[in-house]
Amino acid sequence: MKKALSVLLALSLLLTSLAACGSPSGNNSTPPADNSTPPAQSDSNDPGPAAPEKKEGGRLTISAATPTTRAWYDVRGIMAIAMFGYIYEPLARYGSDGSPEPFLAESITPDADALTWTIVLRDGIQFSDGSPCDAEAVAWNLDYYKENGVLKDSFFKFYDHAEATDSKTVVCHFTEWDALFDYSLCRTALIASKKAFDENGAEWLAENPVGTGPFVEAEFNPDVSWIFDRNDNYWQGKVALDGVDMVYYQDRKSVV
Repeated sequence: MKKALSVLLALSLLLTSLAACGSPSGNNSTPPADNSTPPAQSDSNDPGPAAPEKKEGGRLTISAATPTTRAWYDVRGIMAIAMFGYIYEPLARYGSDGSPEPFLAESITPDADALTWTIVLRDGIQFSDGSPCDAEAVAWNLDYYKENGVLKDSFFKFYDHAEATDSKTVVCHFTEWDALFDYSLCRTALIASKKAFDENGAEWLAENPVGTGPFVEAEFNPDVSWIFDRNDNYWQGKVALDGVDMVYYQDRKSVV
């Protein structure tokens, strides 16, 4: 594109130069008539082009590899965290500058002297099953990840346990200081419904994910598709799409 623009610019300059060289010389030359049109006056009251109409509804079909596991504690890597974000969400996310930013949490505060990180949760967040995403649920999730998380040895090495001090405050205790714990929260410990776990067990929850995300699982067809419907109880408000259909990437003929 840049090369094409350069060629066009050079050609334009060349044509201008040739036209100037071909003009009659001497006193017999007459100035060209001014046929230019004066610029239109801008109307200060002109609102400009209308904003595009916001549309809601419909389903989004995307091509992707369906996961080998749907267990909330068995997710590796940032891309997998993003894929699972339809259903499960973390306490923190990476911001535009790469630094951790609270997400389900309202604040995440370190205290190196006390060997603690204190997490204060946002108000009003519910899991898709209607149970509250409160301090008790989050403390349970962190402790469960410490015991079972796929990346626990790397990112929860010095984590000891979590304590719910009130309905929205979780104090995390460490055996040694971990200055990067807020970074770890961006890529580990997706928050699952404790109520679903207590009532149905770990195996059931691994096959029937229940989180705080904008969608709920409608169908899972191994090596074929993963289908999500809108979560009508989403804590950030109404979800614009009716659903998302994640189609196994080798089955491209089925992708619209």
